[in-house]
Amino acid sequence: MNATEMGAAAARNLLAEAAGGEQIPFDPVPYFWSDQYQVKLQVHGDLNPSDGVTIQEGTPADGKFVALFHRDGVPTAVLGWNAAARMPVYRKQLLG
Repeated sequence: MNATEMGAAAARNLLAEAAGGEQIPFDPVPYFWSDQYQVKLQVHGDLNPSDGVTIQEGTPADGKFVALFHRDGVPTAVLGWNAAARMPVYRKQLLG
């Protein structure tokens, strides 16, 4: 993901420079994933233990859920537990 986004940012900035436009610094959303046996764990954003968290979809008891972390009403991270297909929807909220 990082390599793809970096390439897109480089191309965008090269074209902006050629056209006399403003370049935008590359500032990706932190991301990691891990497969642990039958669990696919994905996190986008900056997890902080003091942030609030709400379960947006599913439940931990079901073994499939999406948790959104927030600080002062602003989304800071999203954690997906066996919810890979839903992660792009929530990741977009972190780009806002």
